[in-house]
Parts: sequence; C-alpha cells; structure tokens
Amino acid sequence: GKAQQVSPPEVIVRHRMEEEIKKEKFLSDQINSSALKQLRLIDDEGEMLGFGIDNEDAQFQQQELVENQIKQEVELEQKHQEQKAELEEEIMKENKRVIMRMDEQLEVQRTKLIQQREMEFQKNFVEQQRTISLEDSEQLIATHRKEMEDLNKSIQLEREHQRKILDQKINDHKKKKLKALEKQHLAETTKLTNQHKRVRDTLESDQLRDVEE
Repeated sequence: GKAQQVSPPEVIVRHRMEEEIKKEKFLSDQINSSALKQLRLIDDEGEMLGFGIDNEDAQFQQQELVENQIKQEVELEQKHQEQKAELEEEIMKENKRVIMRMDEQLEVQRTKLIQQREMEFQKNFVEQQRTISLEDSEQLIATHRKEMEDLNKSIQLEREHQRKILDQKINDHKKKKLKALEKQHLAETTKLTNQHKRVRDTLESDQLRDVEE
C-alpha cells in the first residue's frame, strides 16, 4: 500500500521517544537484573527469557502507552511549530510597518528640505537676476543643480544608514522574541516528557511486581 507520510513533528517526537526508551531500558535492565535473575526471567548470559503468559500483554500495554504518549507529544510539537510560524509572520508584518513608517518620515523630511532649498534659490535668483549677466545666471542654475544632486545623495546615504540601524534593531527584537518562545516551548516539552517518563516507570514497576507476585 501507499506509505503514510510522516509529519515533521512526528519524526521529531518518535526519534526523541526512541532515545528516551533506549536509555530507560538500559537503566531498568541494570536495576532489575538481580530481581529478574532470582525470578529466573533471565538466563546466565543475561538474555531475557520473557514474562511467560503475561509477557505479550505487558508488551502490548507498554506499546499502547508509548503510542498514546507519542500522540500527545506530537500534538504539543505541532502546536509549538504553529506558534513559532505565527510569531514569525507577526514579526515580519510588524517589521514591514516599522520600515514603511520610517521611509514615509524620511521622505517627508527630504521633500520638505528640497522644497526649502528650491524656494531659497528661487528667491535669491530673482533678486540677483536683475544685476547679473545671462552667463552668470546659467552658472548659478548649474551650481544649484549640482548642490541639489549632492543633497539628494547625502539624504540617500543618511536613509541607508538609518535603515541599517533599524534592521539591526529589528533583528535583535526578533531574536529576543523567538528566544523567549523557544524557552517557553522547552519548558512545556520537558514538563510533558518528564510526566510521560514517570507514567512509563510506574507501568514498568507494576508489571514487574505482577511478575514477582
């Protein structure tokens, strides 16, 4: 049949659960080896002989519990991924608004400054035009154009400088927000995985006690 597509959250959770259970199995084998030897559930080489009639039921119980725990942890991982994506989207929209606001403010300042310089030039030019030659008038206009070009370049450089500062602030703000969310997610995941470990330990202890009885 068609292979079921495994979602990334499930890949993350199953890998983590496998690692946890490997560690627990190793530890429980060390802790329970003497009790199991007394019950003749392991041979002299340390190979498991099984739990007799109850072994299959015990394994089924364990597997059912683990699958249920995986489902809960996958749901939490999915929720975390969605929250992170939502936060990143929210930050991106806010950043666009901040950049647009800055650009609008700088454009207002640029327009105001350009208009002010143009008005000053026009006023001075009208006054001087009566007393200077045509050649001098053309020179004044050429000088003014060059000054306006330089002013526009200067404004553009200042805009780029302001944008760099803003980009750095935006980046720092994003890192801070994502780090806070990551910390919250880690605490939630740790709380759930620790709770699940305690439940697995309890089931294992109960099953071992049942065998001993």
